Amino acid sequence: MGVTGTDSVLESGWNRSENQFWESMNNGTVDGSETIGRPRGHERIAYASIAALGIVGNAVVVVVIVQCSTMRKRFSNILILNQSCIDLATSVFLLLTKTITFSYGNLSGLGDELYCKFWLDEFPLWSLMLSSSYNLMALTVERYVGIVFPLFHHTFLSKTKILVLASAAWCPGPILMLCFLVPTSGVVDGRCKIMAIHASETWKKVSGVVLFIMQYLLPIFLFVACYSRMFIRLRTEVHPFGPHIGSEAAVQKARARRNLLKTLFVVVVGYLLCNSFNQLMFLAFNFGAPVDFSSYYYNLSVLAMFSNCCVNPVVYVLQYQTYQKELRKLVCSRPASA
Repeated sequence: MGVTGTDSVLESGWNRSENQFWESMNNGTVDGSETIGRPRGHERIAYASIAALGIVGNAVVVVVIVQCSTMRKRFSNILILNQSCIDLATSVFLLLTKTITFSYGNLSGLGDELYCKFWLDEFPLWSLMLSSSYNLMALTVERYVGIVFPLFHHTFLSKTKILVLASAAWCPGPILMLCFLVPTSGVVDGRCKIMAIHASETWKKVSGVVLFIMQYLLPIFLFVACYSRMFIRLRTEVHPFGPHIGSEAAVQKARARRNLLKTLFVVVVGYLLCNSFNQLMFLAFNFGAPVDFSSYYYNLSVLAMFSNCCVNPVVYVLQYQTYQKELRKLVCSRPASA
């Protein structure tokens, strides 16, 4: 996410790092410009590749779940479907904002001000990235309740409540971006610029810490707490495949539950691997650490963060047995002969 800069260019520490950041964000101009965050050359190719994989992979997941009535009956699959819809939208906006150059002249008036605040600063993209994280949190909580409190899960949760939860997962991203991103951008001298270069040092640190907590620390805390408790519960309960199980259907159900949990755990690990490096650098920057925003490792961290939108479909193909089965049916099915 964007952070704040200073008016004067100093030679070391915080101020030099800030100006490096704004130079990289504004394609070489410290004071900002309408081309905020537009990559060039090989970076654009990389973003286009990630976006294309995300669009195709998540579209396939959506089609598989939508056409399979048995998958749609399971609450977890509804949230997985929602996750793929969010990641599909993220991939589309990644393609539009990072690889397509829009032409626009001198900006003025309310319409251009809104255009700057809600498009040129990549508001939809960052909002969807956050919403993807919160839907993954909702998916984790649903599985946690199902495994640790199965009776409550059976009696209290319903498809309607899960649909409400899935819809609510789209909201945190836009709300947070309305609070932190929209107020920091605007039209100045006919150009869309980041306005937070005039913010106080206190605001820089407070906003940086709040975003770090909401984007990264809160999801990590929830993932660690829920998955550790779920795995402990599965290890300490009576083994589901033992001789006391008299029904083959019960065995298959227990195996499917464990397979789904392992799949979601891999999804969470992928989320952490994709996001950790960039988020930790962002936090360090907000507390004055000199970060080279034009460096290879920083740009790689940004690519890794966006690549999370195309990772989950690969995980489902490799790990989620129910999805594998339905995907094979979809791919191998042939229309009946006349």
